[in-house]
Amino acid sequence: MDEQLITDSKTTLQELILRTQWADVQAKMLELYPDTKDLVEGYQSVFKKLRETKLSASADGMILCIEKEDELTDGEVDYDVFGFSPEDSTNYALDFSPWSEWLGYYCNAATLQSIGDPEFVAHCLRENTFYGFEDDEIQARKATLENPESDS
Repeated sequence: MDEQLITDSKTTLQELILRTQWADVQAKMLELYPDTKDLVEGYQSVFKKLRETKLSASADGMILCIEKEDELTDGEVDYDVFGFSPEDSTNYALDFSPWSEWLGYYCNAATLQSIGDPEFVAHCLRENTFYGFEDDEIQARKATLENPESDS
């Protein structure tokens, strides 16, 4: 990953969410992910919760990255949202990261400049709600996957 990216990425997701209006994010969500129209209330609820959540101190300099994937067979475009750790130069899946950690992650400066605040937030909302609209439920699912024998 480009060293300049790391030094330029200074905006946290929390800062981005606080300066972005829901109406703008919703418009981008519906444009990019038309299949989410029946879930708008859930996304709005998460957006509001994220605005009120305190960020975790354990974000470790993770940088949120968004890459456009190939077009799917139905003509829609898929996006990959992942974390890049400058510490070990590794990409990480963030589906199960607690929302308080997401808020402390830095936004990839080049992508943010290219797509704008509402679209960046829309992609992150889509990713961090992949397993549900409640952080507690997502963390419970993660625990079940990590310790399947404790679920019996």
